[in-house]
Amino acid sequence: MLDKSLESTIEGIGKRHISIVPTCLIGTGADFGNLYPYARAICFTLLVKVFYQELYDDLLRSRDDLIDSVSKICSSFHLKYTSEECEKIVDSLLWSGSKKYTFAFEEQYFNDKSDKWETYQFQYFEIDRDISELELGVQIYKLSLDSQEIVLKSHELIEEMDISIQQFVAEMLIKKGNLKSALRMMDALDFRVRKLINNEKAHKEDLIRNPKKAIINNKSIWGKQLYEVKEQFKDELSRYSQMERILNKLDVLDDQRTIFLQLSHRIYKTRNLHDNLAKLVIENIGLELQILNNEFKLMWMSSSSSFRTTVWEDLILPDGLDDPDDIFMLIELILSPKKPFILPLEWGVSEQTLINVQDIFDNSIDNNKRHEINPITLDWESIINLWEPIFIELLKSRFVSIELIQNESETEYTKWLQNKEALDFWLSFCSTEDPLIITTNTLNETIDDRITLIRKLIEKNDLFKELFNKQIYTKQTPIGELLLRDKLKISKYTLLLKEVN
Repeated sequence: MLDKSLESTIEGIGKRHISIVPTCLIGTGADFGNLYPYARAICFTLLVKVFYQELYDDLLRSRDDLIDSVSKICSSFHLKYTSEECEKIVDSLLWSGSKKYTFAFEEQYFNDKSDKWETYQFQYFEIDRDISELELGVQIYKLSLDSQEIVLKSHELIEEMDISIQQFVAEMLIKKGNLKSALRMMDALDFRVRKLINNEKAHKEDLIRNPKKAIINNKSIWGKQLYEVKEQFKDELSRYSQMERILNKLDVLDDQRTIFLQLSHRIYKTRNLHDNLAKLVIENIGLELQILNNEFKLMWMSSSSSFRTTVWEDLILPDGLDDPDDIFMLIELILSPKKPFILPLEWGVSEQTLINVQDIFDNSIDNNKRHEINPITLDWESIINLWEPIFIELLKSRFVSIELIQNESETEYTKWLQNKEALDFWLSFCSTEDPLIITTNTLNETIDDRITLIRKLIEKNDLFKELFNKQIYTKQTPIGELLLRDKLKISKYTLLLKEVN
């Protein structure tokens, strides 16, 4: 019978053993010569240096770079050293014994769960495969999770903070002011969240079209109760709020102001994306429950309707079409059932380059005489002339609606209808959910046509320099559409201008 103190000691001792094993073995296993008394301190300092190299996106982390770092550390510590001793320090962290083993280091620890001794395998460094060029034999190293724990925190801190190593590193990236690296990390997070959102949207469509197949295929993905799903996303949302609070406390340098604003917006957008994902998942679970409870017959009934049989074979083939243009309407309904802008399909057809099929396969025709396909170029002069009054009104009133086109003179109104490239810019501004932030950096670095339009407007008229440090965002009028000349329907959008906070 164990006494109370020993029982508490044994409980969780396996995790405690694992947490100290990498620290206990650091700086051992080799003859370091004159550096032997200082080997542990040098090895730990090297881990800290590589940690900050990763934070600052420093790629000088090959084996030779690590050896050079050890020599610099020894110089900073006022120690005498040789290149061979520095090399042994680095190799003692890369390998233990043979280099062919997947796990370089191992040590025995007592597993209180299984009540027996087991072997713990670990590494101090891992190959950073994202930046290494393995085909050329160039290996760049990064800290393993165990090494990050050595640098950052103890076992108690891991348990009390309830925060993952990856989240803590992300917060360190922001705290240290290396905002570009944090921005790339948020980009990757956005990509994964958007992918999950698209998967959930596709699953919802499958539930409506073929509930039987969708529920059977998806039953293993979300097996949690509704309450657990809500709590999971609530916890993730608090993590985003935590990162945003840390960002607000930063003393940001002026030269990083643009990146700071982008990261602030990115954190806000990522949090909203995750919230949207939560709503989609909960809606899908609710829809599945509704189908299973109220429409159970859909689980065993097979669909007797399809486009091929119901539309094509039963309707079109026997009787044909009343007008050849009806095929365009049919294709539009199939390819774009819910597009926000209802544009004539003829516009898309007119963008295609027509080539005689006989000319392509006729070898007797000289290659120089074949039809050349030239890239489409924009008539910037006409576009600038049409958009200049739009932006003047935007600067004056802080908002401008697409309905302003109808209030133009008959001449200007006709120019808008004849210049579809200029109209397309309304789509460009309105088709993205992110506001367009206008700074000197974005004007010089981006290849966005919207930025090109603004840059050309500034070159023509200095008045538009007032757009600097402002953002353009859009708002859709929920009711009604704009009908141009009784043939072109466009959703009613408004461009709004406000200062960047």
